[in-house]
Amino acid sequence: CPSCSLEIDMLGEIAEIDIGCCSNQTLHNYEPSDPDDLHFLLIDSATAVICGETADCGNYPRIIVMREAEDPEEEPENGVFVGPVYDFTGYEWSNWEDPDCPKCDTVTFGKAVSALIGYDPDDLPEGTVMVGLYVFDPALGEWVLSQPMPGVVAGIGQANGLVNHFSQLAVIAELPAESAPPPPGTPAPSPPTEPAPSPAHFVTDALTISPSQVRTGIGNALTFMVRAGESARIAANVSNDGGQEGNYTAALKINGEIISSKDFALQPGQSQQVIFTVTEIEPGQYAVQIGDLSGEFEALIWVNWWLIGGLIAGVTLLAWYYGYYRRRRLRPPG
Repeated sequence: CPSCSLEIDMLGEIAEIDIGCCSNQTLHNYEPSDPDDLHFLLIDSATAVICGETADCGNYPRIIVMREAEDPEEEPENGVFVGPVYDFTGYEWSNWEDPDCPKCDTVTFGKAVSALIGYDPDDLPEGTVMVGLYVFDPALGEWVLSQPMPGVVAGIGQANGLVNHFSQLAVIAELPAESAPPPPGTPAPSPPTEPAPSPAHFVTDALTISPSQVRTGIGNALTFMVRAGESARIAANVSNDGGQEGNYTAALKINGEIISSKDFALQPGQSQQVIFTVTEIEPGQYAVQIGDLSGEFEALIWVNWWLIGGLIAGVTLLAWYYGYYRRRRLRPPG
């Protein structure tokens, strides 16, 4: 399948995204950002990017442009914009500044894209109850709170969420709903007590298994033997999405048996990658588990007997021919 590309322009920082010309799917994982590294998109491989809502062959935007919205939608009830509202607009041509360049009605994704939008915490209004990343839904005509990224706790000054389509994105602070004043003589309610922070809670994600591969042969073209999976690098992310610091033991199981473990402490909202390296693996199929994550890999030895046999036959034939030729030259005439 031939590959094409589209561009994502985030406030002037342009990232090129390789995409299937007909499948409209990204060919790799991508992480475009703005010039100041305040705003990010996390796009997984094999994510369909559609100009509009019809996934026809080649129906993808040639460029997606992030800019501050000149005509932002109205703030939601009990909500206040924190920082600018951003337009994410798809165009059918790469020269999007041409007045005749057609826009995509919307840009939709085959699977959710993660968006992280930065903001200044000093801009939060007094009495803020919650801060979140909102996407304007033209069909509903209202701002919709995006679902938080799984296993990721938003840090101060950054809101994150999963986005299924592009229109306008904004960080919105939710304020308490206005209530009627109490009748005269009613005692003022006592201030609520702050609940104790929740205990540490750990989640694991992003399991990766990278088996080794060693080739034996002549150059890149003639391979006699391939030894795959004699060693493997196994990694996963561990995050603490609770409210308190806690200790975690990451245990690596292979075929149900714990072969290694690592202990570490994580603060609330902190993540850490744990990496195991396994060596001297015999050929076979192996099941891998870290926490709730599981995967598998295979260790094998492949021998190219056809190539080896062909080389032996060639050398034997060459030796016979050379010996036969010498005997003919040394044979006396008559």
